[in-house]
Amino acid sequence: NGDYVLPNGYSIYNEKYAKGFRVPRFLNESDRSEWKKEVSAVHPDAAFAEDMKYQESIYTSRLEIVGRWQLPIKENVTLQASYNQHDQNSAYGTELFMAHQKTAFGQAFWDRQFGAHTLLAGASYRYVWFKDNTIASNNGTKPFETFLPGVFIQDLWKMSAKTSLLLGYRFDYDQTESANGNHQNAVHSPRVAFKYAPDSQNAFRASLGTGYRVVNIFSEDHRALSGQYEATFGENLNPEKSISGTLDYEGRVATEDIGLTYSLGAYYTHFFNKIYPKRDDRNRTLVYYNVDGDEYARNIGASADIALNFNFPLRLTAGVSYNQAELFEYERDDEGNKVGDKIEASDFEFSPRWMGVYSAAYDFTPRFTVDLTGEWKGPMLLPTQGTMETFDAEGKVTGSMTDPRPERSPRFMKMNLQLTYRVGNVEIYGGVKNIFNYIPKNLLVNVDDPFNDRAGVYGGLQFDTEYNYTAQQGRTGYAGIRYRF
Repeated sequence: NGDYVLPNGYSIYNEKYAKGFRVPRFLNESDRSEWKKEVSAVHPDAAFAEDMKYQESIYTSRLEIVGRWQLPIKENVTLQASYNQHDQNSAYGTELFMAHQKTAFGQAFWDRQFGAHTLLAGASYRYVWFKDNTIASNNGTKPFETFLPGVFIQDLWKMSAKTSLLLGYRFDYDQTESANGNHQNAVHSPRVAFKYAPDSQNAFRASLGTGYRVVNIFSEDHRALSGQYEATFGENLNPEKSISGTLDYEGRVATEDIGLTYSLGAYYTHFFNKIYPKRDDRNRTLVYYNVDGDEYARNIGASADIALNFNFPLRLTAGVSYNQAELFEYERDDEGNKVGDKIEASDFEFSPRWMGVYSAAYDFTPRFTVDLTGEWKGPMLLPTQGTMETFDAEGKVTGSMTDPRPERSPRFMKMNLQLTYRVGNVEIYGGVKNIFNYIPKNLLVNVDDPFNDRAGVYGGLQFDTEYNYTAQQGRTGYAGIRYRF
């Protein structure tokens, strides 16, 4: 039924087809002929495509320069600078996303020890320029620019042989100009961290701090740029702010036979001004808002990791994490207006509660190594369309269609195997990814109308590519060669 990925598909974007010369699939033969005549009357040189397949492609190019220089003076002063440029040329069906970003960063800091205190202070400046063909930069006419100067100071106090305290403060002045509006913010970011290590085998850590982030939804939300939804801003969006705390314990055990390292951690992050989309599947719109008032988002979670080394050449690692990412908000209508006074919690999409990783490596000889790696994830909330009304040609409701896909993904695991052989500085490697050939199923609806020609007029379920919780590539082999200098 067409519900599969074209792994080797290579498509060349044809500007004519994207501008409207793709023949709607739901027309009968007579209507198709009439439709072509009408288009040809306006565009005599028009070309038509009747067998187009929906594909996505992303081409990127990136330049990055990084430098560091310690000044040849008595005081310990270091300069750091970086520049990166990222260009993206991507197509989602017939919708193009063309984006260009430049980021320049400079920093100078000084550090010095005064008895039990290690003091660090400095200043930084970051400039970000971003332009694309979406409303984020008014279709390329108004670039997104951020000017971010800042200063910081930090004191690491060695209170005793077993305890240390870190106190830090950072001040940034954020000036952002964009098509969504301009803002200036004075950002205060205090931080405190405490460490207690009773011996070399055990360490306890606790920290508390604040965060600040200017979000570009078009670089983080696939739906906003794929063309399957029309993205708009419901208001002038403010930067996200957060406060977070962490607790960690790390332990080590060493004997003649094994070396064991393990860690336990817990964290809590509270988000203010969290940016979220309201999705309207019927009208294919995404409207972005900040949570406000009593609304907020939070992440609460814990993790455990273990690493084992033996007196024979076997290494094992495993990790598991629990993350509860929720948005607490008032119920809202399609225009973003509050409905009622009760705040309800909902999971963030694509955020599994449980996930884990594992690996095993064995050196059969000093030159030959076998690595086994893998990951597993628990169920996660996915975007479904619920029940969608259908209409006749006059716009009257004729019935409804319900999305058959489950709201949450199944549990799944992927495993990979790699063999490595070393000769001097040369490494020859090869392996298999996704050994058990796990491929998600039933990801798409309305697959016979991938450009929503029929659904856009008569309603019902809409074709989209958002219901995807892992890579759709099955078992694959690879090989390569590396040279280490």
